[in-house]
Amino acid sequence: MFQFRASFNPGIQLGMGLGVTISSLLAIPAAFAAPAAVFEPVLEEIPAAAPTNVPVRLPATVPADVELHPAIVQDPALAEIFMLRLDTELGCETSECLGMGIAITGMPSVWPPEIDGLTEVDLGDGVQGYSAGSESFGTVQWVQDDSLYALSYKTDVFSLEDAIAMATSMVSEAPITSPDATSPDGTSPDATSPDPISPEPQPLPPESSDPISPEPQPLPSESPDPVSPDSTSPEPTSPEPMSPESQSPEPMSPEPETSPSEPPLTD
Repeated sequence: MFQFRASFNPGIQLGMGLGVTISSLLAIPAAFAAPAAVFEPVLEEIPAAAPTNVPVRLPATVPADVELHPAIVQDPALAEIFMLRLDTELGCETSECLGMGIAITGMPSVWPPEIDGLTEVDLGDGVQGYSAGSESFGTVQWVQDDSLYALSYKTDVFSLEDAIAMATSMVSEAPITSPDATSPDGTSPDATSPDPISPEPQPLPPESSDPISPEPQPLPSESPDPVSPDSTSPEPTSPEPMSPESQSPEPMSPEPETSPSEPPLTD
């Protein structure tokens, strides 16, 4: 069996059973597309199989002339790596049956890899990738969203141009993540929080039906003047209207006029 050796970090060799060397590249922005129909049988398994915080991206097109069968590779010794195969024979896990393989893991400490035989390739939108290959297998590899991506292919099933086209579509693929993955702010994607726009409605005070003036103020009973703004003063703010008796002084009755005193008449 052809053993694929992948060096994700200096000094760490991982046997992956895919076909060619995988290393790391440049970070690139995420966009969105749709996985090819060939992956549909395993799409529901990917979130559970993906390592935490390793976003899985799949190509939108797989231009193969042969029928391919997807299978997720689960190896406890490689728990930090997501691996998916497209095999030419159902249930076959040898390199002879491999049409294409995808491997994704965390960010390597050094990239691009310091190995011979790498060729720069353009993955679109100014994104640079690297390709390498042998007579039987080839690979296109890059780093995106703090994760290392490698697309490996068998040269009698796919050409280098096919592989670059699939890698380009993976760059723009919407990520599939583990349910335990966390967002950049440290929260779970399905975590819920109270709605800040619609708080719990507060009931109106029971003693009032007026939402603007919940406590109506009664008019003061001490003053008969409804216009007076000061309803608390015990003294009226204007003189009390005078009663008819007090509005004008009592008319004076004329004093009887007296005539000069005359001497009394005498007989």
